[in-house]
Amino acid sequence: MKNIISIIVLALTLFAGKSYALGLKDYISGRNTDLSDALILTMGQSFDIANAVLEHQERDPLYCPPQKLPISSKQYDEILMRYVDNEDIEGNKSTEILLLFALMDVFPCH
Repeated sequence: MKNIISIIVLALTLFAGKSYALGLKDYISGRNTDLSDALILTMGQSFDIANAVLEHQERDPLYCPPQKLPISSKQYDEILMRYVDNEDIEGNKSTEILLLFALMDVFPCH
């Protein structure tokens, strides 16, 4: 499982360069708009799709939410912001990577 997480973090880091990543400061400054709601929902659903692919491949998921739990954009936002506050994250880190870490924190696999 740790190898999968390491590979994913590395891949996200490589592809989430400044020109592609949504910096946390930018996300926070535009929060609670239709655009930010669509962005965070898309990010979260992308991780759901990644989990489905891993499951299909009989591999460990990235995180383990309860079965059939639909997560709204507001809930993704709340999960992200709680993680950022609890971890005392500063700077303009990648929102995408932080959301993944937040989901892994809230929905750990046991």
